[in-house]
Amino acid sequence: MEQRAAIKFCFKLKKTPSETLELLQAAYGNECLSRSKVFEWYARFKAGRESLADDPREGRPSTSTTDANIERVRVAVASNPRATVKMLAAELHISEGSVHTILTEKLGKSKICAKFVPRFLTPEQNIRRVEASETLIEMADSTQIFWIKLSQVTNHGVFSTILQPNDSRWSGGVAAMRGRPKFAR
Repeated sequence: MEQRAAIKFCFKLKKTPSETLELLQAAYGNECLSRSKVFEWYARFKAGRESLADDPREGRPSTSTTDANIERVRVAVASNPRATVKMLAAELHISEGSVHTILTEKLGKSKICAKFVPRFLTPEQNIRRVEASETLIEMADSTQIFWIKLSQVTNHGVFSTILQPNDSRWSGGVAAMRGRPKFAR
């Protein structure tokens, strides 16, 4: 709005659109309106426009991303972090797009493992994470039981990545692990 007033002022002083743009760039730097917008507003004032306000727009105004709806989504996610966008939209009677916008842009959440979580940790969460890591390091340094338990977990079941001779994939050697040979047609 302020830059529009400056454009109108330059128009009244009989400056050209290019001179107006140069003055705005000198005054506002990176925050200056684009060249096309400066020229567009200059042309509007030249055509007799007096108002600096935007023209009314057609279409339905955005009503779903109100503060009340943002709070409703925040409460719903806090009570059920595994809720999907579709479930939240049905429960709160808001469109799925609006729910997704509220979650990602307004609340700063992203979906990880089917659960909405904050994108960034709070300072308190960072402190707790560091404390937990320090505790684990102390446990690892003070006792060998930690490493024994860790090796039992990582060498068990689905975590095992080393094939043993009694493994069903081992019989037949390397050829059995490669699968069916491919032939050229």
